Amino acid sequence: KQQRSILPGQTIDRRIEDVRTIYNSPDPIQAASLLSRYDVQYIYVGPLEQLYYDPNGLAKFDQPSDLWSLVYQNDQVKIYQVH
Repeated sequence: KQQRSILPGQTIDRRIEDVRTIYNSPDPIQAASLLSRYDVQYIYVGPLEQLYYDPNGLAKFDQPSDLWSLVYQNDQVKIYQVH
């Protein structure tokens, strides 16, 4: 919120909630809809995301899908490209 102080608080709160939904929802269609709304091109899943978000929601990114694909991986990080 501090970095985007010129935006109304409601706008920032909605974006924060949308990010939570993208990571937490087990529904890939719901996540894809929000990713499209914000024109997201890459999804980052690292140690903080694994700590803060629901493992069931994060698991959707590893399922075979036409919505995104894994483009980078190491022991702690996965990056997916949104299609």
